[in-house]
Amino acid sequence: MGLVQSGEVESSSPFSPVEINKLYKRFVKLTKSKDAELQAKDILDIPALNKNPLTERVLSIFDKNKDGQISFVEFITGLSTLSMGADENVKLKFAFDV
Repeated sequence: MGLVQSGEVESSSPFSPVEINKLYKRFVKLTKSKDAELQAKDILDIPALNKNPLTERVLSIFDKNKDGQISFVEFITGLSTLSMGADENVKLKFAFDV
């Protein structure tokens, strides 16, 4: 994806362009595949998340198109749900989805 489509990300999230850029750099470091999409195994390789029983469920919620991968747009959309600026009803729905 790259930051070419950052307008789509910026308009659908509470993050500033600087924050989106930092999140993108972190996202790319997490991805081990060449297509720059997160696989569940990329996240589950992180010891603290591997031990959390909710990690796989949260990943499945982030994966909106259910292709088994998390794109940067899906990643930002998911993080937006959890951010301080998110609507309380959205957060509540997310909690029940988990």
